[in-house]
Amino acid sequence: MKRISQMTWLLGAALLLFIAAPGFADSVTFSTTGTFNGGACASSGSICSTGSGVSLSFEGLTNATVTPDQPGKGGTLFTFNSLGNFDASAGALTNFDGVSFTLNISQSDPATSPSSGDLLASLSGSLQTTSSGTEVIFSNPTSITLGGVTYQISSFTMDGPGVVLSPYTTNGGVTTLQGKISEAVTAPEPSAMLLLGSGLLSLAGLRKRLFSI
Repeated sequence: MKRISQMTWLLGAALLLFIAAPGFADSVTFSTTGTFNGGACASSGSICSTGSGVSLSFEGLTNATVTPDQPGKGGTLFTFNSLGNFDASAGALTNFDGVSFTLNISQSDPATSPSSGDLLASLSGSLQTTSSGTEVIFSNPTSITLGGVTYQISSFTMDGPGVVLSPYTTNGGVTTLQGKISEAVTAPEPSAMLLLGSGLLSLAGLRKRLFSI
């Protein structure tokens, strides 16, 4: 009788932990776009064309679906995902100092309020010429969280988070911007903790009565 009562108590506690733990989607769906502005760019948009005939564009993603990392739940530390590609035309990438770049991320699933459409956020950076080449460097913040999912710039240069752009003579001018996509680490909600606490107290009382029989 005592062994059955102990099993009942343990199963009840496990059930409460399962109910109180917040759920999370197995995958996320998102899209990205990029905007260049200022400096040598003739106009604002996804393509920056300079007077020298050299252009730099950003090709974003459309409805990309990935499995986010889940910290503390067996996730992979070094799993990175593409956030889009920079594409340089033929010519030297030397006239882009002072150009700003904004990465826009739109998440459609999961969404906190599906009726309001996609969740939107932006990460901003700037282009600069260094000894390594022309770089896109992102300033703080270098991560954003949408609907419980965190997108973080994981590409790095010697000067900070970002990428060194490949010239047309290397890889056809294509440079991938990488990011780490993971479940946001948040503190348990008060309501969940209250449910768990009251449930455990009830189970403790039940255990005491059963073991006194």
